[in-house]
Amino acid sequence: MTGIEWSAATDPAPMVQFLQAKSSDRKLRLFAVACCRRAWPWCETPDVSIITALEQHAHGLGLIPRVNAFQHDRLLCSVCSPFATSAALRTATVAAAVVATGTLGSSPRADLETWRAADSVESAEQATLLRDIFGNPFRPVAFSPSWRTPPALALADRMYESRTFDVMPILADALQDAGCENEDILGHCRGTGPHVRGCWVVDLVLGKE
Repeated sequence: MTGIEWSAATDPAPMVQFLQAKSSDRKLRLFAVACCRRAWPWCETPDVSIITALEQHAHGLGLIPRVNAFQHDRLLCSVCSPFATSAALRTATVAAAVVATGTLGSSPRADLETWRAADSVESAEQATLLRDIFGNPFRPVAFSPSWRTPPALALADRMYESRTFDVMPILADALQDAGCENEDILGHCRGTGPHVRGCWVVDLVLGKE
């Protein structure tokens, strides 16, 4: 994969395969959880505590939760895979199918072409999530510790814990006030998103890998 291919990719699979052995398990698992969250409204199991447990596991704070075989087993068993790369790949595939089926309503496979189009749309959204979590691995950013000012740290921590990223532009201002002029960082903060837990800029501010 090249930098141009990474930036234009609409299929998360080759992106995840490229990241294998180049990224932390935590980030791959957070990507899987982000895909699962997008599919959750169409799942049979409304218990969000399962996703919370999976996030805790991604941070090394708990075991992979056991999943009842009757609780939308394909999606949950995928995200619960003991291997981070496998979890990311399988969850992205299953979650895209769940979203496509859910958004099209009953019997979407009667029109396979329409279903595939909906599946592709969700896959493209997942590729955008990967870019939010991993940035551009072909353009590594040197982050200065001096940019971790109290205002920047407070904003980043607030977003990380709440999973609400509406103050990303304010984080850009705080980083710029601290001396950051990196266009990739500031542009990501001021862009349209979306952002999820594991966002590469928020992780840099908080010192997470």
